[in-house]
Amino acid sequence: MILKRLPLSSWLLPTISCASAYHSAEDFAAPYSAALEPEAHDRCTGYLRTASHAYHHVGRTIYLSKEVTKPAP
Repeated sequence: MILKRLPLSSWLLPTISCASAYHSAEDFAAPYSAALEPEAHDRCTGYLRTASHAYHHVGRTIYLSKEVTKPAP
């Protein structure tokens, strides 16, 4: 199985910037609370933590794709 590799900037960054285009500065400064995000007190922090979490999944996907395509020993 060959996995097609897409540059990170081809899909993740446009997704993040597209989502941010719908919010004003006041929206990002608005209070935010979530049970699993006790440190995020405003929407901007929640948004940035979510975006950085996406990078974690990108890294895991790259790692797993390399492991799957390794030749057998």
